[in-house]
Amino acid sequence: MVHYQLLQRIRDKYPEVYQANCSSGGLRIDLGLAQHTHDSFLSDPDITRHHLQLFWGASLMLHPSACFHFTWSQNIVHYESNVDKDPIKPDMPRYKLD
Repeated sequence: MVHYQLLQRIRDKYPEVYQANCSSGGLRIDLGLAQHTHDSFLSDPDITRHHLQLFWGASLMLHPSACFHFTWSQNIVHYESNVDKDPIKPDMPRYKLD
């Protein structure tokens, strides 16, 4: 709440300043921030499938003009060697899925 108030005060005092949200891979993005910033940059993830999933999720709540993201990777190592190939298992406990 305090963060939203700070963003609004900046916007009110300096309307010409373009405020962007860097959402750390989609983890810090919500409709409250969208009301106080001009766009959200999805940023951090460096796994192409993850990029596309985040972009799809963000596109459900943000207009394309407010959703800034590049869906490509600079990863030079085959990432699947470091990631469980199927992280959602049929026998996974509900708390892990949540």
